Parts: sequence; structure tokens; C-alpha cells
Amino acid sequence: MNDLKALRERVEGASGPDRELDSMIAAVLLPHASLPNWEGPHAAAVGTYWEHPPCRAATLRTAERYTKSLDAVFMLVGAKCPSASPCVGQNVHHGYWHARLSEVGDEDGPFTVGEANAPTPALALLSALLAAVEGGG
Repeated sequence: MNDLKALRERVEGASGPDRELDSMIAAVLLPHASLPNWEGPHAAAVGTYWEHPPCRAATLRTAERYTKSLDAVFMLVGAKCPSASPCVGQNVHHGYWHARLSEVGDEDGPFTVGEANAPTPALALLSALLAAVEGGG
């Protein structure tokens, strides 16, 4: 859970696309994933992660561009919070993007499981997703 909190803080501090952050997102949120060594003589490229599937050899994969692509984040939302409805919009007066993930309750109607503001729509939705996952949503 500490990795999740650190990742959320890093995403909230981002101002735009970041390939290293894309790798961190994959390593923390995807099953059987970990970060490679990005330094030294056998360094992997930034923007990659190790996938360790059960009963198979590890494979070096290229992370989706989560910090740049709203489509990539929507796919991640579907995988991590399949019952959540995402909403992303821009506050044109203040220049930031707002994202919210909501679920429908049995009795009380819709409720928010994660929301955030960020400089880009992808970062806003990522932050809202991480808030939802961190809160158990």
C-alpha cells in the first residue's frame, strides 16, 4: 500500500507525460509486474516494466502511455475499477482538468470513489483512479 501512496503523490505532482512514471504505474497496478533496473551496463529503457506471469519466464514490456493517453487510462480504470463510471472535464476559467470515478449504490444512488484535479485529463483521471484504488474502490 505504501507503493500506491507514493505513486499517487508522484502522479499528483506531475505536470505532463512522463515515461518513468508510466513504468511505475504499470509496476504498481498491473498483476505480476515490477520495475527494471534503468541504470548500469544491463539497463532497460525507461518506459518499460517486467511482467512475471506464473509458470513462464519474465518478459520486458513497454508500458502504456498512461500519463499522456486518456484511452490508456480508461483501459486501466476498466481493469482496476470495473463498476466505476469515469467523468473528465475541464475548468476553463482556472485551466485545470477534473476527473471523478463514481459507482451506483444499492440504496443511496451514485457516490464518488475517487476524484482529482490535474493539469491534463490523463493525469486527472489517473489521480482519481489511484484515490479509488487506495480507498478500496
